[in-house]
Amino acid sequence: MEQRTASTRIKSFLLHSIATANLLWSISWIHKNGDLAIRNSYGSHFQHLTILSLAVTMLTMLVSLLADITNWRVFRKIKPVLLYIVCPLELIVTILYWSIVMYDRSLLIPKNRPVQLPLNFDLSVHLMPTVYSLIDYFFFSPPFSLSLKLSTLLYLAVAISYILWVEKCYEVNKFYAYPILAILQPLQKGMLYGIAWILSLLSYIALKAVHPYALPLPNTR
Repeated sequence: MEQRTASTRIKSFLLHSIATANLLWSISWIHKNGDLAIRNSYGSHFQHLTILSLAVTMLTMLVSLLADITNWRVFRKIKPVLLYIVCPLELIVTILYWSIVMYDRSLLIPKNRPVQLPLNFDLSVHLMPTVYSLIDYFFFSPPFSLSLKLSTLLYLAVAISYILWVEKCYEVNKFYAYPILAILQPLQKGMLYGIAWILSLLSYIALKAVHPYALPLPNTR
């Protein structure tokens, strides 16, 4: 039993080390190559949902790495709480980003401020955080335990917070970091945010249901 636990901790350590290194590289790339107009505006790159989720995922991987190294109870308690937010949020980023990009990339990146994203960076911020968080959840974490009511309120609070933040940035900067928000009417923006909120809630419900340890055990005879 102890050998299996030690093996699991080693695998967990490798995952979190790789994830942390990859996400640090992504953040460094943004700092060096990001859009100057966005960087110098109010809110900087944190106007983007992608960067906000990347920051939270980075924090989650760091806390998880500290849990692997120290095995301290406080880190092991904080990690699942962060995963409540990270897993559905990163799924939302991946689904919405690639769906919109396949339709029209200019809806996310302004035509007058083109920023060419190399594929390795594009994948490292719009796909790999989702992969890391899901592997962490399914193989190294307990199943989600929040009730439907609490999870509904949690993701609604996250959605409203982001809406207020984006509108505050627009009030100061007079432009949206995502061009699609300037095109949509208020009702359409509300529908977009609503869809994102519903997707996050459905993601939480699905992840909670399909976690290996949450599935009902087969009948034994």
